[in-house]
Amino acid sequence: MKYYLHKDTGYFDAYFGNVGTPFEVSKNRYAIAKATGFVATKAPDKMSVGEVHIKAQIEAGSHPTSHKVNELKRRYANAGGDALEPVARAICSACEENPDHCGDARGNDKRWQDYLPVARAAIAAMPNTKHNVA
Repeated sequence: MKYYLHKDTGYFDAYFGNVGTPFEVSKNRYAIAKATGFVATKAPDKMSVGEVHIKAQIEAGSHPTSHKVNELKRRYANAGGDALEPVARAICSACEENPDHCGDARGNDKRWQDYLPVARAAIAAMPNTKHNVA
C-alpha cells in the first residue's frame, strides 16, 4: 500500500474542489495529514500517479464522469505513463526546444507533448522496460 498527499493547487482551485498532483509520503505522515483535514489518499502499489490523482478527485466529491475527472483522465492518457513525460521533456530539451512553450499545429498544449511518439519509441527500445507506454 502507498500513501499520498496532494500538492496545493492554490486557494482558487481548492475552493472549486480541485485536488493537486499526488506525491508519496510515509504512512505516519499520511495518518497525520488525514486526521488534520488535508487531502490524502491511500492506494495499492500497482496504481500509477495518474490513477491516484483521479481516485483522489472522486474521493474529494467529484462525480466519476465530471469535467474535472475527465480532464485528469485525458491528461494522464496523453502522458501515457509515469515515465513518458520526463523522457519526452528530455528529448524536447535536447532538441533545444523549451518543453513548456506552446505545442505545434497538432493541438498539443505544451511543446514536450509533440515529442511523445519519439519518447514512446525510445522507451520501447530500452531492454527490460516495465513502464506502461501504451
